[in-house]
Amino acid sequence: MRIFQNPFYILGATLRDNRRKIMELAQEKSLDLDFVVITEARLLLITPRKRIAAEISWFPGVSNKKVLEILETLKNGTFDSVTTASLPALASFNLIIEFLSNLSKVSIKNLTDLLYTLAVSFENIDTEKLIRILNEDRSVAGISEITDFHSVDMELQAHKDFGVRQIREVLKKTSQKQLTAIMLALVNKATRNNQRLALIDAFIDNIYAMEIQKESQKQEESINKQAENIKTTLAKKTCSASLSTLVKNFIRELSNFNEIMQPIQISMQQRGLEHDMSCKIAYTARSVAISLGNMAGKLKLSEKLMRKVKELFAEIGSIEERISQDLKVLEIIKNQNRKRNVKDLLAKSFSWLFLSFVASLFAYAKSCSKSSIMKTECLSWGFFWKYYAVFFVIGLFVVFAKWLLKK
Repeated sequence: MRIFQNPFYILGATLRDNRRKIMELAQEKSLDLDFVVITEARLLLITPRKRIAAEISWFPGVSNKKVLEILETLKNGTFDSVTTASLPALASFNLIIEFLSNLSKVSIKNLTDLLYTLAVSFENIDTEKLIRILNEDRSVAGISEITDFHSVDMELQAHKDFGVRQIREVLKKTSQKQLTAIMLALVNKATRNNQRLALIDAFIDNIYAMEIQKESQKQEESINKQAENIKTTLAKKTCSASLSTLVKNFIRELSNFNEIMQPIQISMQQRGLEHDMSCKIAYTARSVAISLGNMAGKLKLSEKLMRKVKELFAEIGSIEERISQDLKVLEIIKNQNRKRNVKDLLAKSFSWLFLSFVASLFAYAKSCSKSSIMKTECLSWGFFWKYYAVFFVIGLFVVFAKWLLKK
């Protein structure tokens, strides 16, 4: 219920006005306002059970003088943070909702600050204290006191839902990028302050998740398509350059997805939950990383992708734990490959050492044979060692180049 649609405002009544006063006010207002509106307002205020909704949407615990000052500031479109901070939690909540609902334009930072204050105000509402305040006013007004605490809880929940609907309308004035920035700032601030705020959870679930639904589904389809494309490319055993480009684009798509999902992921983490869509995407990316290692032996690309998945989906505990295990296994495989490569290099080096010796000896023997036929002096052993050095260096270069390419 909006402030300027509240029966207390319509009739100009206070929380402590009795039935006679309310009837008199209704009679006066009927000269200027619609009879149906006046009648509904009057009935709402004099019916104890229905009255709770109007009381909760007003300024319980605030003096009539202060209420008039607040109404004046709202009409002028001004906002006093000091005044708001001095109000009881529910009154502060109602004031901020009305102020934001009337705004045509506001900076992202100010909007974020007001939304956080709104969430804290709602969290600070003490139901027992509120009922005590309402019953004090009702006692003076001669209205039956509240005995059903559950009815107040239900009205507060309904009022919270109303507040969320109002904020949804406010946030429709922002772009998706701005909306993401606002939600991310809210959940991060709550995390830093070690606060679990129900209203911020409601913003995430009932506003943000719905606003990005189409975009998130579109990105999910794109990621799944790219994952299949990479696996198809692996099966075809195409060139490494093409594969590297595909993985690079895949990581960029994952980053774009994670950017809009961060507020939801953090909110879920605060509640001890995991975001289903993010989990599916993370496991899809992990599957691609495993395929890179198993199908193509691209351990560097596999590790690069796994580390990126771990970084992007850090708020999802099961993913972080699983990827950490995968990276340990990958490191073991890499160490085994290094040892195997070193052994292969040494074996090939010794083989080439022997082959170089044989080739050099053959070249030396051939030169000596020519010298014998031509009756000239045989080449010295120094030439033999020069042959040997040339063959050996060339061989080592070829072996080392192949080893580097294999890495």
